[in-house]
Amino acid sequence: MTRFGFSDAATWARSEHAVPQWTRWAITVGFALLFALEASAYFFQLEAADQASLVSSALTSALVILTAWQPALGGLLYLVGAFAVLGWTDPATFSIGIVLVAALVAYACTKPARIVLLAIAAGWPWLAVMARESVIWLDAVVMSAFIAGAVGIGLAFRRMSSTMNRMAADYEAARKEALAKERRRLAAELHDIVGHGLTVIAMQSRALEFISDAEERRRSHRAIGDAAQQTAGDMRRLLAVLHDDDSRPGSQRAATSGSLRARVAHFVDHLTSTGISTKATWSGARELPQSIEVNLVRIAQEATTNILKHGARPGHAEFIITFGEQEVEMIICNEIAPSSTTSGRTRKSPSPGSGFGLLGLTERATLFGGTLDTSVEDQTWTLRVALPLR
Repeated sequence: MTRFGFSDAATWARSEHAVPQWTRWAITVGFALLFALEASAYFFQLEAADQASLVSSALTSALVILTAWQPALGGLLYLVGAFAVLGWTDPATFSIGIVLVAALVAYACTKPARIVLLAIAAGWPWLAVMARESVIWLDAVVMSAFIAGAVGIGLAFRRMSSTMNRMAADYEAARKEALAKERRRLAAELHDIVGHGLTVIAMQSRALEFISDAEERRRSHRAIGDAAQQTAGDMRRLLAVLHDDDSRPGSQRAATSGSLRARVAHFVDHLTSTGISTKATWSGARELPQSIEVNLVRIAQEATTNILKHGARPGHAEFIITFGEQEVEMIICNEIAPSSTTSGRTRKSPSPGSGFGLLGLTERATLFGGTLDTSVEDQTWTLRVALPLR
């Protein structure tokens, strides 16, 4: 046999929907004023008010107020009290209270409590007919209609509250997702900007240990300075976008760090200065949307960083950019050191890493409806990205 314990009672009595604060206080103040008027009429004998009606008014007011704050407990006590005094007080005293209690119970209580309490409330008018000769069947029908209407209103507000809560939860989830995406985007931007610059500086700094020619050393020093200056400039532009209002003219333009053609030429110079003979081939010419141009620059920058890390020296690299009617395609290929791959093996997706390198670039391409894949074959690493222009 299953026992009904304290925890079950607590679950039964809890509210699924909290009664709005303004409703609680409106009921509290309203019924307190009604009792004050009843008490004034009794003590000052302003009208025919007896002790029984005063007690009924006090009980009604107290239990309705309790129901506003604790719907299950207050509703149960109110209905039990209404049945208990049915034999010696006018049922009309409890009628308005029962309608209000039914609405509060329908709105706030859990399903078990709601079913039990509303069933009791529905039976009260018919018991009043049997207990009091002054109550006729028509009164019970009217009272039942009022209770049914109150229950309908309570359930309607309950559904409205549930819908609003779901909408608020969906909005909060969407806000958190948007915030997480923005954090990932900023992390990728910082990785692309700082990672490339630090790689160039590190490579050139290590090369200085083995360079004795004065002219070569000057070129390495110049490359280090250029990389540091370029990285600092990109960081300033990124911070400017974060601080600026997007509605201000030129705020989006500030996110860029030079045109695609200028930046590719810069990457070619960097790679060539480290012993990797590099060239750029352009096919066609057209103005690109700002967002696509920025993404191509970032992809070329990350590819340059990977070439600096894994490219063979001496070796060759090439940037091939083709402007089509429907899409822009960029292919970057270079010779890689034998230790970086196994000859003849092809990889169709970027290798796992921090999530901010090639995988991050794949996300960039996918965001614009494009594709990005890499492959390694015959000691040549190839990256191909295609972004639609429409």
